[in-house]
Amino acid sequence: MRTNDDASREALKLTLDAMSKGEIWDRERNGFYRYATQRDWSAPHFEKMLEDNGRLLSTYPDFYLLTGDARYLNTAYGIRDSLLRDLFDQAFLGSVDADSKEVDKRIFTYWNGIASSAFVKLFEVSGERKDLDPAIKATDTILDTLYRKGEGVLHTEDRAGIKLLSDQVWFAGSLLDLYRVMGESRYLESANDIIESTLREFRWAENGLFFDSIAEEDLGFLSEKIWKIDDNSRLSRILINLSLITGEEDYLNEAEELLKRMSAEYEQYGIFSAPLGSAIDKYLRLVHIVIFGEKEEFERISQDALGVFEPNKTLEIIDTSLNPTRITDLGLSDKSGGVCMQTWLMYDP
Repeated sequence: MRTNDDASREALKLTLDAMSKGEIWDRERNGFYRYATQRDWSAPHFEKMLEDNGRLLSTYPDFYLLTGDARYLNTAYGIRDSLLRDLFDQAFLGSVDADSKEVDKRIFTYWNGIASSAFVKLFEVSGERKDLDPAIKATDTILDTLYRKGEGVLHTEDRAGIKLLSDQVWFAGSLLDLYRVMGESRYLESANDIIESTLREFRWAENGLFFDSIAEEDLGFLSEKIWKIDDNSRLSRILINLSLITGEEDYLNEAEELLKRMSAEYEQYGIFSAPLGSAIDKYLRLVHIVIFGEKEEFERISQDALGVFEPNKTLEIIDTSLNPTRITDLGLSDKSGGVCMQTWLMYDP
């Protein structure tokens, strides 16, 4: 959505409009059903998945920022209301069954990462604290129950020993999103710890990519190693963000190497290689925005910066009273608050 390509924008608009107007949208309780069986988004399968609605909750606000059309933000509010009413209790819950309408009350780390990031995105657009609080609550619940320092996060509470790459990268991403809007170092520290354990435990020595799962028990063919382009692309984006925020160039080097390795393998994924294209775009155009000052100062400034549509941005909020060293490292003056934006082009156009 960053480009000015009219055809791409129109295709996305057509899709989002057709979905929100089609039968796949729940007219009574809001939110999207899992899928439609017809090309016009009719005859849906009535299951509701946290993963699907979490991803769409991120997409509709982005398109609102891109177009200024409030219809897309209103759709996002409908998704929000549906999730909080039907799929939230201390954290985000798995799904609503199509037939019985019963809720799968398991907490999946991967999907909670997706949903928490989406609620942070909605908060960035709306400025309403009520849109941020569910992300904070869900994230803190998982940190208390499924996170193991030095070992990453478990997949869910009822399958001890199973860890997915998707759990690590999507939850770490949501931690960085919360750090971006709140400036609390505990979220950054946990994200950094999870990624460090991911680099140790999930790296596939044969090809340098990162495989999809670790399990203490034998899961049969599910124990066979595969790599997923979506999760590896997500990991590369997080490594870029961590490099800009922490100043550790090793993370940027890791991201560059990972992108190169995926670029040699991506054709087998077809249209599902889109996340790789997005990650490469982020790497080639690094945007680091720093908002700094005393708490009252950066809260005054931050909402405008958060609501800018720039999908490649890495945004960092620094309370100068709590973290003066970071200000010095960035070469900024800690005498007053402000905004610093740095952009790097990693190629010569």
